Amino acid sequence: MLEPSSKEKLQTLYWIAAILYFVTSIIYIVSPLL
Repeated sequence: MLEPSSKEKLQTLYWIAAILYFVTSIIYIVSPLL
């Protein structure tokens, strides 16, 4: 049985990864224009 805290940590890691991916793709798209 998983603790709620570990589930929250996993969700936080998922959100951090998604945000990093989003920012990286924006930089990748925008950087040639700078």
